[in-house]
Amino acid sequence: MTYRVVLKNDSEPAFFDEYFQFWVGDELFFLHDILKSKKYLSQHECEIVLAAEPEALRIYAKHLRRAEKQGHLTVTGIEMCGLPKSGRALPDEALISKVQHSLPSQPWPRGVHKVVAKQLCVSNGIVSDVIQVLIQRGIFKRQIDGQVVEK
Repeated sequence: MTYRVVLKNDSEPAFFDEYFQFWVGDELFFLHDILKSKKYLSQHECEIVLAAEPEALRIYAKHLRRAEKQGHLTVTGIEMCGLPKSGRALPDEALISKVQHSLPSQPWPRGVHKVVAKQLCVSNGIVSDVIQVLIQRGIFKRQIDGQVVEK
């Protein structure tokens, strides 16, 4: 997950401190557990990159959204790889394996997720979620409009 954050005042919120604590279920996390990088683009704007289990990312995102509602900052999600859309369960490993083996070599043509979904009798959205998981795991590379994106 990559977020661009614009602070609306001079003080940085407590949840940007690497020792900020939050609960995910019954497990205590610190921001430094999920923070890959924090880069300041200007005095009031930064980009943060987070990587963790989806539930930890969701819980931390709630803190960002709460601060945004309170008027402390503005948050924009830039890149969200590997997270299923809200309301969908995480795909199981058996389905992930089936999708992985059903995909052709990259680069894929546009709409390949629809072909795989039809083959496996699952929804297009579920296959899209699984493809994002496979990309996050490094099994496949990101693509935009049928072109592999090297990062």
